[in-house]
Amino acid sequence: MVRNRMKRRNGLTLLELMITIVIAGIVIAAIGIFMINTQRGWGRMFRRVHSDVVADAYIARKAFDGTVRKSARRYTISPDQTSVEVEYWNNTANNDAAMPDRYARFYLSNGRLLAEHGIRSPRTQLRTDVLAEDVSTCVFTGIGTALKMSLFLDNGSETASLVSSAIMHN
Repeated sequence: MVRNRMKRRNGLTLLELMITIVIAGIVIAAIGIFMINTQRGWGRMFRRVHSDVVADAYIARKAFDGTVRKSARRYTISPDQTSVEVEYWNNTANNDAAMPDRYARFYLSNGRLLAEHGIRSPRTQLRTDVLAEDVSTCVFTGIGTALKMSLFLDNGSETASLVSSAIMHN
């Protein structure tokens, strides 16, 4: 009779219960570590995408592309390739005029990328905009009617590199 009772037991032994708890703990710990690492990675990527360096790179690209695309076929790049000057029409409806009426100069000064806009003749500076801070390197190159800006930004904790090219107005 004792043998029959032992064969019909419906409960768990202490050893089986401990093994189940250990396995469940390992699975829960692995899922927790995975979730924590995913959250950290997401936070790191969010900070990178929304950092000042990335915002500055986007603003610089947008301003450079927009100005160069409406400019005339002439440009002047400085010998050290850290500045470029283009001429453009203030009003695109006035493109029939023989010469563009405005100029824009992009240049690197004290770690900042600046854009100077003005009237071409007589040469009058209208405004200077700061496009990007923490600029390590900025190089302008041109081939034919295309201009390229290679920009590297570094604020100590985040870096961004940008290559932007635009074709001038025909």
